[in-house]
Amino acid sequence: MVAVFWKWCCWTAILFICLQIDTTSAVCDCDIDCAGNCTAGTYWSAASSSCQTCDTGYYCPGSNSSRIPCSAGTMNNATGSSDSSACIACAANEVSSGGAAVCDLCPVGYSCTGSTSTTACVLPQYSQIGETMCNTCPNTSICATTTGAPQECPAGQVPNSNQSACENCAAGQYRRSSDPACQDCPLGYKCPTGGLSAPIECPTGYYQNVTGQSACEICPAGHECSDPTAATACLAGQYAVAGSTNCSSCGTGYYVMEGSGSCALCPAGKGCTNPSVTPSDCPAGQYSGLGEAGCISCPSGYYSLGGASSCDPCPAGQECTNSSISPINCTAGTYSPLGEPGCRTCASGSMPRPFG
Repeated sequence: MVAVFWKWCCWTAILFICLQIDTTSAVCDCDIDCAGNCTAGTYWSAASSSCQTCDTGYYCPGSNSSRIPCSAGTMNNATGSSDSSACIACAANEVSSGGAAVCDLCPVGYSCTGSTSTTACVLPQYSQIGETMCNTCPNTSICATTTGAPQECPAGQVPNSNQSACENCAAGQYRRSSDPACQDCPLGYKCPTGGLSAPIECPTGYYQNVTGQSACEICPAGHECSDPTAATACLAGQYAVAGSTNCSSCGTGYYVMEGSGSCALCPAGKGCTNPSVTPSDCPAGQYSGLGEAGCISCPSGYYSLGGASSCDPCPAGQECTNSSISPINCTAGTYSPLGEPGCRTCASGSMPRPFG
């Protein structure tokens, strides 16, 4: 009965004080001017002129205290909390402002520090929801926005300088999807256009001995290109036409020096028994016609003095017993007709008759 009387007296006193304040030019603010009796977990609401349950994101000590917001970086999802222990720290990848009922994951496109502040990523950086750091865009990807996931450039392309778009590798280069950057076209290959995902091997009879090229070279005459990375000169005695993958040996009666595209006929008066050696003059007493592999000895009654394409008949009145030297005049009392290898003795009582 005493308690009821006390409450009645209290409210009567409060009403009297408010009436007195109102009559002197002010409005009663019970959050400040009135002595409340709200229990812990509630706060005085001037709007409803009553104690209200403490909201989420706040704690309320009671009595005449206002509700107190949880600090930034914490949250309280329960109502009726009475002290700061109800404010729970956000996880490392979450943030909140003061008076939050929940913590939010770090937003896309931002980094988060201490669960209380966010900083926008700068292109070509990016972040996904819940990531606390801005990520560097991978070398082979583009990051057109700070909020989107990186996009891998397709084979044959790489990111441009600011990683905002993909661009083709240049002619003479290629890029497989596993390559970190455009690669120079290797030896034995060509990369004729931009945007290639793989190099193109040189076709048969072509080669390339320099990297980073857009075309292959035809194998030159006198060379073979069985290895598409090099043109190898044919050996002496062999030849090859342009675009060959092997060298061929010269036929009988022909010769060729190193690195030639064709064999040559052995000249008349020369010997070509070895097609890899420069032809040499036939020795005296021998001859050769055009395309003959070797030199041939002069027949009896003929002679030659070296480098001859044919043998000459021994003149009348001279002897040619040695076909490799100039004819020698027959001695007195002897004679020889044209083409005779030696001189004959004149018959008894006769003398040689001059020839010619």
